[in-house]
Amino acid sequence: GQNKAYILAFIVWGGIAMAALDTQTESQLEQQFALAAERFEAGDISGAQAVLEDMLTKVPDHPIILNYLAVIAHLSGDLIRAEGLLRNSVKIMPDFFDAWNNLGLVAFGQGKHEDAAHAFQQACSLAPEAPDPTINRAHALQAQERFNEAVEAYGRGLAMQPDHPTAWAAFSRACLEDGRWQDAAFAADRQLALKPGHTVALALKSVALQQLGEGKAWRELVDFDRLIGAFDIDVPAGYADLATFNKALIDFCQNHRSLKYAPSDKATEFGSQTNNLAPETDSPVAELLLAIGKCAEQYRSERPLSSDHPFLSQRPDNWECDIWATVLENGVHQQSHIHRVGWLSGVYYAQKPAVINADMPASDMAGWIEFGRPVFYPKAKAEPMTRCYPPVEGRLYLFPSYFYHRTIPFFSETPRISLAFDLRDRPVTRQVPFIDYVDG
Repeated sequence: GQNKAYILAFIVWGGIAMAALDTQTESQLEQQFALAAERFEAGDISGAQAVLEDMLTKVPDHPIILNYLAVIAHLSGDLIRAEGLLRNSVKIMPDFFDAWNNLGLVAFGQGKHEDAAHAFQQACSLAPEAPDPTINRAHALQAQERFNEAVEAYGRGLAMQPDHPTAWAAFSRACLEDGRWQDAAFAADRQLALKPGHTVALALKSVALQQLGEGKAWRELVDFDRLIGAFDIDVPAGYADLATFNKALIDFCQNHRSLKYAPSDKATEFGSQTNNLAPETDSPVAELLLAIGKCAEQYRSERPLSSDHPFLSQRPDNWECDIWATVLENGVHQQSHIHRVGWLSGVYYAQKPAVINADMPASDMAGWIEFGRPVFYPKAKAEPMTRCYPPVEGRLYLFPSYFYHRTIPFFSETPRISLAFDLRDRPVTRQVPFIDYVDG
């Protein structure tokens, strides 16, 4: 099942000989392990854990039991216990490949990237022909900003598994960090061949094309005129005008329980952001989602399915929408970013400070949304080609999720309040968020 996607699960008992066990006890343990595996596969995680804990009382420090209890601890979110169990397992059985690889995954999940790289290296030494630990080690090296080593590790891993579902995008990003523009473009294309329309791969390819001076190819991929749409929404039912609707929306978002200042996992710096508001069906957000759906249908009808473009050729027929509010105040901004799980993304403006003016000259676009400027890569030399659009209350912009975008910093005592959203596959079928997924 899905549990296997992010950590090795139950495979076999393994038959490790334990000198103190008689044949009958060993047979009973095998039967118990089979029961634990059956419960695990059926989704009864606590039931599997109970069986394994009972087994551990009979054979303390059995490495296979420790490994699978660590799997369950990981699934339960207890990474500290999982790490402790796995360290005991490899201490008892230093050549236990599964435990070393799992230890690397658990360490990586805790941000212990050096420990993860060491564990994956141990797994590689035990199974040099296995691509997973080699690719996982590359992820850990990249997280430590050891990009040259990461590139080499990705190359070895992908030579063993050229159809790996996510590693080509991670390889492309490592190449960008190391200034290997041609290799980055090649890796992005390999990812797109496996997963057409892959959002991160399209974003990374756009960076590589810009650095290679491939202006024509970049403009076809990042086509501002063709692929960015602006829509002024109609007044939702039950509201006198857009100002009344926006006021209700603003009040709801500013008082939402999930509004958090500078969330560490988001692109918002020194501003506040909510969690996904789509489940709030009894709120002004629900009315906004109806408007977004209408605009999205118009966007698609005006840009029909087209085999000549990697974005328009992969559009989903059905989608779900995630939406969240962003409150930017004096001097704050959003870093350049993409929306990796979306197909089509957008932003709706509920409130803008008076200092942000759509009629400002080109030299003064404070508070505007800017497209085309990628994240920082230290060896990049090319000047990015960008396009800016003004925030207008009651207006939303729609754009491909792989378009890099940011808010230009502004200074005002009045907050700039917008709602960003992603329209994504239902379910996500173009890219799968494996544990080893590296964002662009």
